[in-house]
Amino acid sequence: MKSLVKFFLERPILVNIIVLIVFGYSLISISRMKKEAFPELALGRFVITTIYPGASAGDVELNVTLPIEEALKEVEGIQELKSYSRESISIVDITADENFESVELQRMYMDIDSALSSIKNLPSGIDNKPLLEEISSSDLPVLEITFSGEYKDLINFLPKVEDEIAGLEGVSSVTRIGMGDEEVHILVDPEEAKKNYVDLLMIANAIKKRNILGSGGTLQSFTDEKKIVSYEKFQMPEEVLETNIFMSQDGFGVRLKDVATLEYKPKNTKMIVRNNGKRGASLLIKKKPTADILKTIDGISDYLSTLKTPERVSFKKLNDGSKLTRDRIQLVMGNAIVGFILVFICLFFVFDIKTAIWTGFGIPFTLLTCLVILYSKGLTLNMFVLGGFILVIGMLVDDAIVIAEKINSNLEAGLSPIEAASSAVADVWKPVVASSATTMIAFSPLVSLGGLPGKFIWMIPLVVILSLIVSLIESFFLLP
Repeated sequence: MKSLVKFFLERPILVNIIVLIVFGYSLISISRMKKEAFPELALGRFVITTIYPGASAGDVELNVTLPIEEALKEVEGIQELKSYSRESISIVDITADENFESVELQRMYMDIDSALSSIKNLPSGIDNKPLLEEISSSDLPVLEITFSGEYKDLINFLPKVEDEIAGLEGVSSVTRIGMGDEEVHILVDPEEAKKNYVDLLMIANAIKKRNILGSGGTLQSFTDEKKIVSYEKFQMPEEVLETNIFMSQDGFGVRLKDVATLEYKPKNTKMIVRNNGKRGASLLIKKKPTADILKTIDGISDYLSTLKTPERVSFKKLNDGSKLTRDRIQLVMGNAIVGFILVFICLFFVFDIKTAIWTGFGIPFTLLTCLVILYSKGLTLNMFVLGGFILVIGMLVDDAIVIAEKINSNLEAGLSPIEAASSAVADVWKPVVASSATTMIAFSPLVSLGGLPGKFIWMIPLVVILSLIVSLIESFFLLP
């Protein structure tokens, strides 16, 4: 150990170059390192969504949900399975074994997809194959923008905003809640229908043959003077009225316009959004898995700052996912600065100014070196990494203080600077390493913690252990 320390002591230019390289590369790493609140993580959850237009909850349960559940019995690794059957829709929620890693989850996804493809007895009314989605941490919205105003203003304004935000860098998707699109209602006059010998089933079948029936359409029985049959998003709604309901041999025909009219109404929504007491709508924005949350939110904020809204429309940003990341970064930087100042003040009363500065230098050097290593390994700057830095920041000068004090003692004993430094490290390196090793050992079990919590918090002990190792190297070879 003594000869190795002397190697660096006799080459101060090499030490300075190493320090400059670390600081220079750390600046590049920080600017390029992806910043996010939570790391990208497969949560081991899969959702199967099946649309069965017009079916009751009982029909959905019997004809869709149960066959899917039966097919999934052949899939290995399912820890929990929940299903929800509602009118026109079936949702099956699958939770995988909590100890499954990404490779096993990919295999499980393929097994589930194969099981769905093997189902042969789904109703003919289901136009599309059941939709299988894997839920990950990136599926959480990073920002919500709430708009309030008159319905007519919002329904004409929001689609443009949705499209423009969806085109911004880093944005994956934009979902509107609280206000549906405008939809077309077909109002059937019972008297005219009776006069022309037309019933609702004939109308529904005629429209269905023209492939105009929307997935959100519903059919209800006569309850009053009129029957309302709803269809969503017709490309050319007026063309529906030209649909032939039937044509007799003598050329007599009845078209939909003979027994019904069209009416435009806002689509009903199960979620209501209010902003400052006014009815409105919200846009939930998700980022791409590879996108930097700070840059993505900044890009959206820049867009909103130039957005020109109608006179009676206002908006507000809510649930900003970047705030937690910004706060954590500021907290770590603040702690590093405060820690350096406090260490310097304390050491000023014990050592000379030069020794105090170089002892405190270990804090920023260690943090920046760790960031370089984490960036090179593809990790992101998230709340767990920052939490590890906050936890370890007070331990980073313990070894430096012991070594600095021993060096000063050797200098006071009359040894030359090189001999004093090399002898100090040689004398105390074992107890210093043992002191740091006990802390590393205490944190090491958390690295291999199983289950979903372990997939998140393993970064905290990793950062602590890595920081202590870097701090030891800095204390042994750079501080002297």
